[in-house]
Amino acid sequence: MPATLRRTLSLHFLLVAILPATIFGLVAIGLLHKHLRAGIYERNRQLSAEIAANADQFLAEVEHSLKTVAGIIASGRVVRDGGIDDLLETVVRESSWLESIYLLDSRRHVRNLGFDERDGLRRDDYRDFDFSNHALFRQYPVIDRPVWSDSFVSLMTGEPAVTLVIPVGDGMLFGNISLRSLSQHLTRFAMDSLDSCAIIDHLGTLVASSNPDLTAQRVNFSDHPAVGRTLHGDGETVLVRQGDREVLESTAPIRHTGWVAWVGVDMGEKMVPVDHVRNLLAWILVAALLMASGVALLDAKRLMMPLSVLSGQAGQTGSGNYDFRLPPSGFVEIDGLAASLQAMSHAVRDREQLLLDSEQRFRQLVNSIDGVVWELDIPSGRYLFVSERSEQMFGYASSLWQSDPGFWACHVAAEDAERVVIRGRHSLALNEMRNLEYRFIAADGRPVWVRDLVTIIWDEHEPVRLLGVMIDISDRKRVEEELESYRASLEELVAQRTRELQAAQDELVRKERLAILGQLTATVSHEIRNPLGTVANSLYMFREALGSDCLGRVERPLALAERSVERCDGIIGELLDFTRRRTPQFEPLRIDDWLGEVLDEMIWPDGVRCCRRLESGTVVQGDSESLRRAVINVVNNALQAMEGKPAAEHLLDVVTRRQDDRCEIVVSDSGEGIPEELMDRIFEPLFSTKNFGVGLGVPIIRNIMTDHGGGVEYRSRVGEGTTVTLWLPLPAFAPNGDV
Repeated sequence: MPATLRRTLSLHFLLVAILPATIFGLVAIGLLHKHLRAGIYERNRQLSAEIAANADQFLAEVEHSLKTVAGIIASGRVVRDGGIDDLLETVVRESSWLESIYLLDSRRHVRNLGFDERDGLRRDDYRDFDFSNHALFRQYPVIDRPVWSDSFVSLMTGEPAVTLVIPVGDGMLFGNISLRSLSQHLTRFAMDSLDSCAIIDHLGTLVASSNPDLTAQRVNFSDHPAVGRTLHGDGETVLVRQGDREVLESTAPIRHTGWVAWVGVDMGEKMVPVDHVRNLLAWILVAALLMASGVALLDAKRLMMPLSVLSGQAGQTGSGNYDFRLPPSGFVEIDGLAASLQAMSHAVRDREQLLLDSEQRFRQLVNSIDGVVWELDIPSGRYLFVSERSEQMFGYASSLWQSDPGFWACHVAAEDAERVVIRGRHSLALNEMRNLEYRFIAADGRPVWVRDLVTIIWDEHEPVRLLGVMIDISDRKRVEEELESYRASLEELVAQRTRELQAAQDELVRKERLAILGQLTATVSHEIRNPLGTVANSLYMFREALGSDCLGRVERPLALAERSVERCDGIIGELLDFTRRRTPQFEPLRIDDWLGEVLDEMIWPDGVRCCRRLESGTVVQGDSESLRRAVINVVNNALQAMEGKPAAEHLLDVVTRRQDDRCEIVVSDSGEGIPEELMDRIFEPLFSTKNFGVGLGVPIIRNIMTDHGGGVEYRSRVGEGTTVTLWLPLPAFAPNGDV
């Protein structure tokens, strides 16, 4: 056994070398397994390609033979009666794959035929037989090249067969070919009992197989993934699960007919020998690993026994037991380490006594201060010292501060946390913090106001420690808060009374205006409209009574009088609309279509460009007539605002859009805009900056939108124009605005 720690560790390193060897062995086993599996994949793929090539060769020979017969017939060398029938019969009898041959005329009727009469068929039964309804001719109305049919079950043999048609002059050579020989070829390819070989037509039906029972059943392979993909492209090799088996399928296309050569093998059975070899190697590696691990554990135990004893003695030194002796361990290095540890423990004992004396004097001095003295290590965030005064002032023992780095931050009142904890650390980094006042939550839950006097200890331009004293200033803060509360209460009381008086005055003025407006409206509607009607009728009669010669001289005064009557009637209408608000008749409105119709009905002044973007796609519930009045008022106000600008700057922008749960109609003009000092008064009844009108247009708009559960918003900049937003709520039950 090795007597030194170096030799022991060397032995351990040798044992550890077994691990890479184990990993290498596992990787080698995996690669071997993968290589053998890849070999099975490649063999399967090559076997399917060989079957496809063999089938292509067979079909090519069949096609060549029939082309030769067609060439002989087309050359006209057979001229005697019955010569073509004899030729066709001879070809059928000498062929191992031909069942029958028919020579069809241009009408697709049998003109000549050949088959083995030993099969029990009579020639006269097929003479002049009509093949025009054959599925092959329906699929290919015009045949100018050799064409293969779909596979079918032969009536003569009961086995899969296929038809090949070759054009001969104006007729067709129609040959039925037995596919029995293809199945015989497949049995030669399936040398291994685990291999299954098959040929499948383009409909997915089995036409030949190494298993004769499957051939007779005409099994459909279209649900096999590899077959389906090959029918639409090149061959593939895939691993599919069939029940509790994994089957490796390889396919290759047969070019002549579009068929597929298929090879399937049971991978579970195929991989049994490979898995046996892999398992044997794995068990050998496991046994070697267990043996090496046992040796390593025994040697490590012998090495760790003296180290464990040494560790225990070191723990006793930490707890204050500095006198110990370690028995010889048998390892030179460990015995030397034990002697050094014993000398170090004696030196620590002497220094510890000096520190205890200094600490006792320091504690006596600190505990005599009327405040909490503390010291904090900045890099670790831990308190190095907290005086006993903390338990008297806050109810927390000093050990809680030292054990939890986040103790102080967690007990700062939430109202002061951001100012003291977050911003205070930033100020500390900038050397800006020296004096803090905040509330600290005591153990009984009460907030204690403290003043924290902080001193920063620097080491090479970096702060390393904080020294501080916390002084209780709760009494002073309580007096300050009472004085502040008295002052705030007085100011709030004065402000509240002022607001109430102002609101009462505003409400009184508004009600007085509305009462006067109602009285005025009743008087105007009764006393003025009747005279206005008489004036309008008189003007009409006066215009009719004057002849054309006299009318020209008074046309302008008459027009001015008529416009004045219309303006007065409009003012009366606005007063009535404002004072007599009718209940809206709601109906579904497609805002984009409805607004387009309203804009189309309006008469636009010359030079005004109206840009429409009606793209909200929303449907709302609204009163079409009331909303029409609101939109027309907004547009007319915009047109009037642009009258003072050059015609080239008359631009009106009308937009519909959806914003969250509401539909908005936005009208923007390029007028002079509304001064900021007038924006607060535009909704006041009877307020107007125009030379005409009574100032009810905007209040009427607001009343209409309010009755619809919506509102109106004005934004304006002097010299640039005004934007008015009319908004309506979307139905809550229709997320897209549909009803």
